[in-house]
Amino acid sequence: PGAVGAVAAAGAPGSPSPGATQPRPQPAVTAAGTARVLSGDTAVTVGGGLVLSTGVVDLGAVNSSAAVELRSTGRQPVGFRFAATPSWLSVAPATGTVAAGDRRAVTVTLDRSAAPAGVLDTSVAVATVGGDGKGGTLRVTAVVSGPPAIDVLTVAPAVVRTTGCPAAAGPTVSTVSVRATDSTGVFRVDLVAHLPDGRTATSALSLGEAAEQWSVWSGPVGPSAVPGPLSFSVTVTSLDGLRAQSSGSLEVGSCPAAEPTAAGPAGAG
Repeated sequence: PGAVGAVAAAGAPGSPSPGATQPRPQPAVTAAGTARVLSGDTAVTVGGGLVLSTGVVDLGAVNSSAAVELRSTGRQPVGFRFAATPSWLSVAPATGTVAAGDRRAVTVTLDRSAAPAGVLDTSVAVATVGGDGKGGTLRVTAVVSGPPAIDVLTVAPAVVRTTGCPAAAGPTVSTVSVRATDSTGVFRVDLVAHLPDGRTATSALSLGEAAEQWSVWSGPVGPSAVPGPLSFSVTVTSLDGLRAQSSGSLEVGSCPAAEPTAAGPAGAG
């Protein structure tokens, strides 16, 4: 796989956030923006004047949905039905009717979090309902990676001070760093901290380094006004929606006691 780079623009879930690593270059997409038609692919005649716009949809390593089209070329409405699919793949609507001379979009959706890892190649039969009994096949291909791997999780320093302590007592904030590996790229890394006072704080770690399939993310944890143990968890989300989680902890210490002032010399008696 080629090297991954940084994405500049922020976006809602489903689009890269600042610093998210990009996937490997993907093939050109269709007008629907979700998948491509394999070279040499042609429309599929289902029967009864019903035509499927493509026989093969390639979701690649990142895409999770594709729009295909059923078109009626006859003078009568035509009912259709797609056969059952694996639990991680769906076709919606699976049944319906296309009006005479009309078109109807059908969406193929892959649940990457549930699909088996590896190269997927499955076919879904489609046929007319109450027609001539003929049918066709829609082939769906995709590459599904396993969940991302958290190679290293560090927190430094492991002991911080409560807020309000003198600067000489030490830092009040620690830094959490995560090195993660994923073949499609890391979308984001989120941190959830459980503070000693019972509060929960959430934040997104920032991208530092990235090369090939790995990237390093880091960010602050703390401060806390209350001493005690501070636990946290990090969740790494890949561009295809798979997640990995790890946890850690640090100690929040009280301000050190002030040293007593040395007594002066005893007075002459």
